Amino acid sequence: MASSPVSRPRTAAWLAFALAAATILLNAQALSGEFVSDDLLYVVQNPSVQEPGSLWKEPFPAQLGRQLGLYRPVTVASYALDFAVFGLDPIAFHLTNLLLAGVVAGLVFWVLLLWTAWMPLALALSALWAFHPTHVEPVAWVSGRSELLALLGGLSGFLLFRRARHSRSWVLAFLAALAVCLGTAAKESGLAWVAVIVADEWMFGIHRVTMRIRRLLPMIGLPLGLWLYRGTVLGGLGPEGQQVVFGDVSGWDRWALHARLLLESLSKTFWPTGLSTHHSEAPFREAGLGSILAAAALLIGIGIASARKRSRRVGFGALVFLLTLAPVLHFIPIGEGFADRFLLAPTFGVALALGACVVATSSRRRIAITIALAGLSVAAAVTSYRQVATWQNERALWTQAESVHPGDPEVLFGLAYASLVHEDDSQAARQAIQWLSRIVTNSPDWRPPDVLFNLGYAHERCSEFQLAGNYYRIAATRYEGPAVSWAMERLLNLALSKRLILSAGEASLCVSRLLKAEPDPSRRRELEQRYRALFE
Repeated sequence: MASSPVSRPRTAAWLAFALAAATILLNAQALSGEFVSDDLLYVVQNPSVQEPGSLWKEPFPAQLGRQLGLYRPVTVASYALDFAVFGLDPIAFHLTNLLLAGVVAGLVFWVLLLWTAWMPLALALSALWAFHPTHVEPVAWVSGRSELLALLGGLSGFLLFRRARHSRSWVLAFLAALAVCLGTAAKESGLAWVAVIVADEWMFGIHRVTMRIRRLLPMIGLPLGLWLYRGTVLGGLGPEGQQVVFGDVSGWDRWALHARLLLESLSKTFWPTGLSTHHSEAPFREAGLGSILAAAALLIGIGIASARKRSRRVGFGALVFLLTLAPVLHFIPIGEGFADRFLLAPTFGVALALGACVVATSSRRRIAITIALAGLSVAAAVTSYRQVATWQNERALWTQAESVHPGDPEVLFGLAYASLVHEDDSQAARQAIQWLSRIVTNSPDWRPPDVLFNLGYAHERCSEFQLAGNYYRIAATRYEGPAVSWAMERLLNLALSKRLILSAGEASLCVSRLLKAEPDPSRRRELEQRYRALFE
């Protein structure tokens, strides 16, 4: 990245503003969208959004936070601000996402302009990044806001630290650390930007080693302190055991998994097909020696490029891709699943690498490649515009996903969930039973507690209380997790309303397990009083 200021700052500022406006207009359809999928859990039903008094101590309900390893007070604070001003109006929440997407797109343009020192190339690359189809999900989905905030914090810290290095300002170095810290408090994967900035200092630093170390101290110390505090809040540094995706995979299979996820991410970056949604576990479990060899060759190539002076900038861009992808590859157990929104930051690393490659070519080739990148950004914008419409509501999202990933258990579960949450008639419940039964038949190991709970709830909606009770019992006796607590509570409620016969011993066991899983003392007292009659 060039240390000199931008040659035409006013023109650059107008171009950054234009790109931000284009990003907002491209995704403007999202304003008519509803709360979908996890929005209900993280926003609508989250008490910290409506009463943010304990935001830093418990941004999500305690049980949910511990189970999924979620500690995102900055993201929840932004939801709380939306709620305080506009209430639970989805338009306001979507508008905030659009504005954040515009700001991030403008910031990406500015970084690429400093990186390439050529305005047309920086604009083409940043437009391709901003219009990339995999970036629809974090913009059009309210729950995807954490990705935008984490990247905003990371990019701001990256720019500020670069500026601090050339001006020798300790204040800017501290502000850079604070920006990365806030990004990490928006989403846990923001911690990867500490590694990015350390790598940048190691590869491009211009001062003696002791000065570099002193400058890096706040960058390492502040996010690390936040991470440790997060551990005290959640009772651990990662999600509880059963919520770590592929946590039962070990040895050779685990390395194959890392390699397969890396190759899948790279494939989605250069060939973004399908809908922005989760992928199932099955394709990743099929990874083998070929995936490991291909990923190893890629990593060796990046290492060689980073070590050679002529290709060091290309290697750094690839390194940014890898470092920001590390949490998604499950080297760091801080999240669940794999989705297109996780590529928001890694694709920025690819843009850095491409920019460095193009700058190293002749002027004639540089112009030709820039024109080609501009054409690709237009094609990407058309694809992204079509995808935004699929995020209008729950049913539209998962119906489109079913056409892209037929039989995927994540998609079938999403269809069932949409029917149960957003439709009240028994016909929708019957349809949900069919989708959930397909998961049980074809993917029996896919999130069994959640599937069983929703099967029980669907049968309960159809007034088939005996069948509902059977599914609740299986979930309650064989598994652990939030869905198990919900299943036990529904089972006890059925017994309390005389719709299901429950023995005193069975009721007592359910109540004791339910009380043990509930961290809130007042809630425990309420549950104990409510169900005491069942086993007295």
